[in-house]
Amino acid sequence: PLGAGAGLGGMVVSNVGFVYACIGLYMFVKEILENEGSHPREAKKRAFRSALFFSFPACSVFMSAPYTESLFCALTFWGSFWLERSLALERQREN
Repeated sequence: PLGAGAGLGGMVVSNVGFVYACIGLYMFVKEILENEGSHPREAKKRAFRSALFFSFPACSVFMSAPYTESLFCALTFWGSFWLERSLALERQREN
């Protein structure tokens, strides 16, 4: 038995991962919308809504539990953001 410390540590890691996942989703959506020609203010508004809608469903309780879902989401969203950014820079260089 690891005790309460391991469970609490797992919850802290999961919650930090969830915050990074929300930020990553915001950045990813904003990057896509700006690359498609949306106005920056509209892109920020839609990106904020997507992160907000990601935060409030009933299944988001699993993001606070000591599971790997929040870390997986954070890595997926940030990886997708950096991929989109690199593709956008590559398209700019070609033009």
